Amino acid sequence: MVGMMNTSHAVRVGLKDLQWQALRVRLQCLHPPARTRAGHAFETVFALIKGTASSRGLNIAFRGTDTPLFRQILRQRTVIELELALIGPGQAVAGWCDDFLGHVNQRPGSHFRASLIDGPEVRSLAGLRRPVVGDEWQLDFLSPMPFDAPERTRLSPDMLMRSIHRRLEALFAVKLGEVPDHRGLQLLTAYWHYAELRHFSRSQNRGQARPVIDRAGPQNGAHWQYVNGCTGPLYIRGDLSGCMDWLLLAEALHAAGPVGLNGLGHFRLNDMPSPWLDRQLPAEIVQAGDSEASVADKCAEVLVGPMKNLLSPRLRGFRHQLAGHEAATKLHDLRSKGYEVVHRVTMTGLLKSADPIRLLGAVDAVLPRADKTVRSALARLCRAPEIASGSGQSRLAEALALLYLHRFESGIVQADLQFVRDGQAVNVLAPTPGFGKAGGDANVGLILKAVGYGECFD
Repeated sequence: MVGMMNTSHAVRVGLKDLQWQALRVRLQCLHPPARTRAGHAFETVFALIKGTASSRGLNIAFRGTDTPLFRQILRQRTVIELELALIGPGQAVAGWCDDFLGHVNQRPGSHFRASLIDGPEVRSLAGLRRPVVGDEWQLDFLSPMPFDAPERTRLSPDMLMRSIHRRLEALFAVKLGEVPDHRGLQLLTAYWHYAELRHFSRSQNRGQARPVIDRAGPQNGAHWQYVNGCTGPLYIRGDLSGCMDWLLLAEALHAAGPVGLNGLGHFRLNDMPSPWLDRQLPAEIVQAGDSEASVADKCAEVLVGPMKNLLSPRLRGFRHQLAGHEAATKLHDLRSKGYEVVHRVTMTGLLKSADPIRLLGAVDAVLPRADKTVRSALARLCRAPEIASGSGQSRLAEALALLYLHRFESGIVQADLQFVRDGQAVNVLAPTPGFGKAGGDANVGLILKAVGYGECFD
């Protein structure tokens, strides 16, 4: 069985050759801690498994079956059902089960009682549920997905697939060939969020008393351990056939995290995604014939959260919260680097000259397909004269303008242009020489047209 721990002679195998053993365990809390908090279950389960995992040389991934461990609070008689995937020799797995039950049940003063529900059972790709192939899936991350990126929530398809590829190779000590083809895939990262658990490490603080938690971070030299990453829904869109098997294995064995013992990077793959924004905008509000102003206001409200995640820090000049002095500083810095303002457009002017079809395209690119109510309402509002002119429903007009500019970002980068938002206007800056004041508008217009978005600046 592929899954032996000898990493010195990694062999090349296919995904269908990977095997592991799965089992389910029940833990019942007999004596909850005096102080508990969300995520306490995650830390406790990790500590209980860690006490026996290393002696058998196994790689173990664990997760809760009902309530995500990352959100669970320990109370009297709390029951935690765990699913575990163990990679290693069969005898080691059987031995670990005995070790774990003994460690939990026979330890003096144990706070838990453990029992085996079923397993161990050999699993492989062939036995996993095959999802319905569509053009959008939802990966619902129930434990933090750790990854290194300049922006905490900005995970790219390349980063996701490389993380899965790297983890599977490390878990099974094998070579799996090339990273799966992810060309044409898009991730909607505006709907999940960064989360962390901060745990005071007694072993690394030499038994000192646990200090008062301070948002500023560790106090008095105290050492904290962090469990962090992104949780919530991550939508993946495009031709998913090339990465299906990789995602199925990642669902069973997690998409990222430590090799030896890991509860991070766990997600559930939903091939029939549930609505996300529609839960905040019931269909009856739109169908009941509410006024355009009322529907626009409600649409703007549900877009506020995703919009905060949508815009890159590189584009903070688009944000309304950018203070005047910050905008002035950014403009000054760009001018010192040889850039010059060649065009200025107001946010209302942006929508006034925007093509409704392009505006709908910008909306389509960032909204989950399952949110049909919000999509339908926005499709109607994008064609409304008062929205196009920016004279009414200003909150929604603002959000739509930002969506438009977000879609515009890649073209701006290619054209070596810069944006700085100053109040209700956007300044377009271009490098000089080559962009003189007299011909600036014409030249920038040509570049914007070349990348497909010139109409909104004409």
